[in-house]
Amino acid sequence: MDKIEKRVEKLSFLEKIGAVIPGFIRYARRGKRREADRLLRESISSMLKEQEHRLGSLCEVLAKEDKMDLLRRVNSIQKKIAKAADRVRYATYGASGLFDLSQVGKQELDKLYKFDAELVEEVEQIKDIIEEIVKMGNEKSGEIAKYLREIGGIIDDFNSLFSSRKKILLEE
Repeated sequence: MDKIEKRVEKLSFLEKIGAVIPGFIRYARRGKRREADRLLRESISSMLKEQEHRLGSLCEVLAKEDKMDLLRRVNSIQKKIAKAADRVRYATYGASGLFDLSQVGKQELDKLYKFDAELVEEVEQIKDIIEEIVKMGNEKSGEIAKYLREIGGIIDDFNSLFSSRKKILLEE
């Protein structure tokens, strides 16, 4: 484990999220939980949308090369990413509105921030894999298909994780 990895492991949930989403820590520390939640969800959604668009450039290349099977797989992953991004962005305020309905203590907030840091890590994983795919171009179709299956699994995990987010605040 190198020095940078050790430093990252020592970061709190807030610091991990704050490293990816500018302004998040300021909102969280000021107690503006609703704003922090909105900022976090919009940022995660934007990160996902960015990855969806990156795959779009690969689609253009695959279409020109007439690699229709791979193009369909990339389109399928794009749709999954877009759906996840919209789900996060347009989630009912149940995810954040719950802050208003009940008093959320420090322990619950810590759980929520830890949970949100996991969501950010999932998106970072997707980003890393898409970077690998884009670097490959259309040269290694078999490798691209393997990476697309991996992304599909991560997105499924992301959706499951996001679905369980609300439960954190409802736990007693």
